[in-house]
Amino acid sequence: NTQVARIDADVTALSGAVASDLAQLDSDMQSALSAEEAARIAADNAIAADLATETANRLAGEATLEGKIDDEEARALAAEAVLAASISTEEAARIAGDNTLQGNIDALSGAVASDFAALETDFLAEVARVESESDAAEATLTADLATEVARAQGEEARIEAKHDAHFDGFVKVAFLTEMDNAMGAATHYIVNSNVAKSFTLPNMTEEYFVMVKVAEGSESVTFDAAMGESIDGEADGSVTLHPGASAMFVKKGGVMYLF
Repeated sequence: NTQVARIDADVTALSGAVASDLAQLDSDMQSALSAEEAARIAADNAIAADLATETANRLAGEATLEGKIDDEEARALAAEAVLAASISTEEAARIAGDNTLQGNIDALSGAVASDFAALETDFLAEVARVESESDAAEATLTADLATEVARAQGEEARIEAKHDAHFDGFVKVAFLTEMDNAMGAATHYIVNSNVAKSFTLPNMTEEYFVMVKVAEGSESVTFDAAMGESIDGEADGSVTLHPGASAMFVKKGGVMYLF
C-alpha cells in the first residue's frame, strides 16, 4: 500500500507538474498569440495607412495626370483646328493659284496660236510677194537682156559697118569753129577757131581712135578727156594743140593715148 500510495503521490505530483506546465504553456501561447495578434494588427494598420497614403497619392497623381491629359488634348485640338484652318486656307490659295495658272496658260496658248497664225499668214504673204517680185524682176531682166542683145547686135553691126567703111577709105570729117560747143560724132576733126577754144573728146569704144587737126589760122585748142576717162601722161586730163598741130587719140584700157 505504501508503494501504491507513493506511486499515487508520484502520479499526482506528475499530474500537477504536467498541469502546471500545460497551464504555463497555454499562458505563454496566449501571450504569444496576443503579442502576434497585436503585431499583426499594428502591421495591418500600418499597411492600411500606407495603402491609404499610396491610394491618395495615386489618386492625386492620376488627377494631375488627367489634368495634364485634358490640357494636352485641348492644346492638340486647338492646334489641329489651327492646322485645319491653315490647310483649308492653303488649299483655297492653291486652287485659286492653279485656276490663275491655268487661265494664264490658256491665254498664252491662245496668244501663241494667234501669233503663229499671224506669222504663218505674214510668211505666206512674204513668200507670195518675193515670188511676185522675183517673177517681175525675171521678166524685167529678160526684157532688159533682150533689149541689150538687140542694142549690142545693132552696135556691133554699126561698128562693123564703120570698120568696113574705114578700111574702104571712108572717113567722117567734122569741121569745128568757135561757134561749136561739142565735137559730135566723127572720125576726124578739123578746128579753126578765131579764139582760144576747148572741146571735150567724145566717148569712144575700146581700141578705137579719133584724129584732130588745128588749122594754121586757128587759135590754140584744148582737148579734155571725157568724164571718167584720162589722157596718158596728162595729170589734168587735157591736151592743148597749137595752130598747125594734129594728133590721134586711141583708147585702150579706159585710157586715151596720144599719137
